[in-house]
Amino acid sequence: MRKSLAPAVAVVCIIAGLSCVHYFRNTSPQEITQAPEVITGEEITFTLTYHGRTGENESLISAAYLFRDADFSDSTFIASVKEQAENDVHITHNPLLVGREFSAVEHKDEAPLFLYFDVNADGQLSDNEKLPPTDIPGAQKGGPDVITFRTPDFRVTDQDGQHSLFRVILLARIFFGNFDINWTMMGLYEGVARLGGKDMKLVLNPHFASQSYTQYGRSYWKLSPAANEKTSVTSGGSFSSLIQHDGILYRVKVKGTSEDGRTLQLAIAEDKSPRGKFAFNFQGKEGFKFVLGGFSLHSVHDKTIQVSLRGKGAELPVGEYVASSGRIGYGKNEARGYLTFFDHIPAFSVKKGETTTVNLGNVQAGLRIIKLKNRHKDVQNQTEFDQGDSIFIDTVFRGASGEIYSCFKHLNNKDLNNTLLKIYDCDKREIISGKIEYG
Repeated sequence: MRKSLAPAVAVVCIIAGLSCVHYFRNTSPQEITQAPEVITGEEITFTLTYHGRTGENESLISAAYLFRDADFSDSTFIASVKEQAENDVHITHNPLLVGREFSAVEHKDEAPLFLYFDVNADGQLSDNEKLPPTDIPGAQKGGPDVITFRTPDFRVTDQDGQHSLFRVILLARIFFGNFDINWTMMGLYEGVARLGGKDMKLVLNPHFASQSYTQYGRSYWKLSPAANEKTSVTSGGSFSSLIQHDGILYRVKVKGTSEDGRTLQLAIAEDKSPRGKFAFNFQGKEGFKFVLGGFSLHSVHDKTIQVSLRGKGAELPVGEYVASSGRIGYGKNEARGYLTFFDHIPAFSVKKGETTTVNLGNVQAGLRIIKLKNRHKDVQNQTEFDQGDSIFIDTVFRGASGEIYSCFKHLNNKDLNNTLLKIYDCDKREIISGKIEYG
């Protein structure tokens, strides 16, 4: 059985105010109207300059991405590495690094020695592409036995034709002959312009699994007063063509990048489009209190809008939106005991001069029961199995609008473990019981 991060649940009981039901997925959106009108104020241009991050005093492992092995038989770069390496090499694959997908770690006696990385993406091994380990002071890397390698800067051209610079930090560890390789995308762009009567610094840094700063939804943005000396890589949300800062909505567009990728320009203008309001209304069992934290909205018509907001609702340009993710604090008598996350809210409309209410909560607990081999597929629940089938059981928590709740935590950031599961037959006779555990 798979571990659930939710309170204890059995098939025919009520737990923490959650009614147990059979789960069926339904996220069909409401009827969608035509794309809304966009009106903006004066346009302000930010010119951002690239800065390579060193990784010092950063949490590298929290932003790392692990990839599976892949066939490297056609890689001329790996062939060159194997010809020149003096020791055994481990091949690693990162499909996000188009043109540089395959790299290699030379090792001896369970110690990583060199990283071979195709910096110029020409498929051949050059002298500057055999990289020794890099000591990164203050980096959180997952343990003292993890070796860090940092690449030089390299230029990437994304599918929109925009040029940008990156560097990569690779985390390597060998444990009883097994390799643990993680990639972290590094780099940021920052620039200053006068916005809202203040000198403001705008920072872009990439998602850990992205090699684009300028594609909406593929990087993070942050606006802060230019007087702040230290550049922060914390996020104001995913990069979006609609952002909110200090309660003001702005439209953002990419004006272009330089050929060498060292600078990029963004235009920001206050949004003055027709507005409406929406509000989340969370309902639950009597005696429980709830508070809505941050959440993200996607526009149905404009996929470049992925705005991050806080509170119970907001004023937004007229249009159709989907709440793609969010978090809720809850508890008995006070809303500070537990935390959960939600997604899969169907589309809702924001209309001019009106307030749209989106009902959340009234959570019902159910089970997803399928063959183990289908656990990564979107398949319906099963009620009949063949003798000897391995069964995958997962708890599912669904709310009033079809939203799905997951990852229940104490506010001390500990998962709720030791979930007890009981399965009964149609005559309410217990068939099996046990704890749902990780793996």
